Amino acid sequence: MTVSLLAATSAELEATLAPALPGRQAVGRGIVLPVHGLCHRPGAGALRAKLLVDGEPNPAWLEPWPGRFDRSQRHAFWSWASFGPVERERTIELELELRRRDGSRHLTRLGSIGLVPTARAPLEILAPEDGPRIVVCMTTCDPDPELLERQVRSLRAQTLQSWRCVICDDCSSPTGAALVRRAAASDERFVLAPTPGPRLGVYENFERVLSRVPRWAEAIALCDHDDEWRPDKLAILWERLQGPRTTLVYSDMWIVAHDGRELAATYWTGRLNNHTDLASLLVANAITGAASLFRAELLEDVLPFPPRIDGAMHDWWIGTIALALGEVGYVSEPLYHYIQHSANVLGHFKGSPWPTANELAIMLRERLPRGREYADTLWRARCNYFEHVRRIVLHAMTLELRCGDRPDAAKQRAIRRMARLDSSVGHLLWMTARGLSRWGRPSTTLTLDLLLARGIAWRLWTDAATRLL
Repeated sequence: MTVSLLAATSAELEATLAPALPGRQAVGRGIVLPVHGLCHRPGAGALRAKLLVDGEPNPAWLEPWPGRFDRSQRHAFWSWASFGPVERERTIELELELRRRDGSRHLTRLGSIGLVPTARAPLEILAPEDGPRIVVCMTTCDPDPELLERQVRSLRAQTLQSWRCVICDDCSSPTGAALVRRAAASDERFVLAPTPGPRLGVYENFERVLSRVPRWAEAIALCDHDDEWRPDKLAILWERLQGPRTTLVYSDMWIVAHDGRELAATYWTGRLNNHTDLASLLVANAITGAASLFRAELLEDVLPFPPRIDGAMHDWWIGTIALALGEVGYVSEPLYHYIQHSANVLGHFKGSPWPTANELAIMLRERLPRGREYADTLWRARCNYFEHVRRIVLHAMTLELRCGDRPDAAKQRAIRRMARLDSSVGHLLWMTARGLSRWGRPSTTLTLDLLLARGIAWRLWTDAATRLL
């Protein structure tokens, strides 16, 4: 359900949200929602914007859109709404406030959100009688028949047999849905969960399947329908999960073509692995979901997922929660075939681990206005902010809200720093130094540090420019 009112107006102020606010939002241990849209500025001299959440002010920012501030009168605005746990459903009102230099105040309603306590709806299915209680969470959407059969066969061949597999199908075609039903019927340990409603996509479908995990689960494995597991995959991961502070463990993988040809004997062909540095993991994920097994108690912190922003994936969120609250283990031997084919949502990254000299110059240099080329440079920096920096900031803010003081002191500092990444020149210099120190050699962050620095610079520049105009 979404709010049908996309545009809100007052006597002098009009605002349009894109996307619309969710009609209902599960909160769990806390959630941070991005709020983004366009407003038409009421006259000259608007200095500050605020987002009012049930009357409480949150910071908000303005940006001229699409051209000069004094011509278009249209401005992008962005903010966030942070919500702690709720005991029962409640409705929250959001409003946008603009204040001008002359002290006048302009207010418009953006909409309302119904907050609910939890996203979990555990299935009532029988637990294994012996052995560790592992739930394999599989998502499907019009699967390749051969690959689905191969994956199901590899699950049934596991040496550790005390598992149940919950499948959530994401609105497959009638043919695809029949394939999934047939696969689930092949073994009583497979359970096909009801999945009403429109197609969600991979991110939200994994959130849905995790919400159906039975309460008796001890550990959870994520499963793509188009891979193939080694028979001892679950057994090895379960053994490595037994460390006193280990919250998640993952393995290497073979990169394999659809026809079975090995393309690489390891995932780490174009970057370095990382499962210990939380700040770097927040910059770029290194923990692949299908390679992972994690403790079921993490679900209380994992669910609900943060709203997906520009390419964020479920395994990145789960991995950062696991590392924030404990230790992540790594098995260096490959335990499954990561099969590459045309329908992969994300394939194996094998690009250059550092930018070209020209790309680096574009990222770093200060430029005087030079027509269209200058405008394009600013646009790329803007994209860096909204596609990368803002996603990481809101992700870290959600971690801070949910984890509180449970992470150790070093991890709390890393979370706080990343949650305020776009707020100061000091953070800009820190991120630039990180990128320069990694340039010219393999990196754990895919050289995203310099892209983040460019996005932070744009954010600081546009904030200062807006206040001067």
